[in-house]
Amino acid sequence: DGQVLVHADSQTMSGARPFQSELLAISQKSPVQKGVQDYLAADGQRHLGAFARARGGQMIVLSTIASAQAFAVVDRLVYRSMIFASIVVTLAFLAAILFSRSLTKPIERLVAGMKKVSQGDLTTRISVKSQDEIASLADSFNLMIIDLESSRRELEEVNRDLERKVKDRTKDLEDRNRAVKEAQEALLKSTRLAAVGEVAGQAAHEVLNPL
Repeated sequence: DGQVLVHADSQTMSGARPFQSELLAISQKSPVQKGVQDYLAADGQRHLGAFARARGGQMIVLSTIASAQAFAVVDRLVYRSMIFASIVVTLAFLAAILFSRSLTKPIERLVAGMKKVSQGDLTTRISVKSQDEIASLADSFNLMIIDLESSRRELEEVNRDLERKVKDRTKDLEDRNRAVKEAQEALLKSTRLAAVGEVAGQAAHEVLNPL
């Protein structure tokens, strides 16, 4: 009925007038024994109040607080949660960057090595310290480069051998051509001498006959 039996404020207990509160009216009209209600107080501010009936409804316990004060804790919790979430997102972003760099750096090494090999540098070796598929790919790439380098050396050796044989054959052909040319010149000289001798003999015969 509004008579205060116990109150946290001593001035309220010492007052002679009955206790008036919007929450008291709400609790008297409520069909439930306990509840929490947000209501507009006489001072024009929103309040959050809780009520509970005791002793078969003969006594009502009320507790009220300004909504702004009550939700200030929630606001601080939300603010701290947002800060914590921002920190977590930032750390996750940095971790993702580091992880992506740890993945892309070996791939960049592979690409750089392939470019050098495509330019003819077979001394390139790729070093990857990770223990994943990229390291296996780097090892396979290094083995391929070693095989290519070995094949190139063998091919160069074959080319040098072929060039040496070609030079030897060319020199042999030149020697044979020189010998044939000398023989032809000797034969031509002999033929000329024979022709001169024949002409001289005929001339002598023609001269000797009249004599």
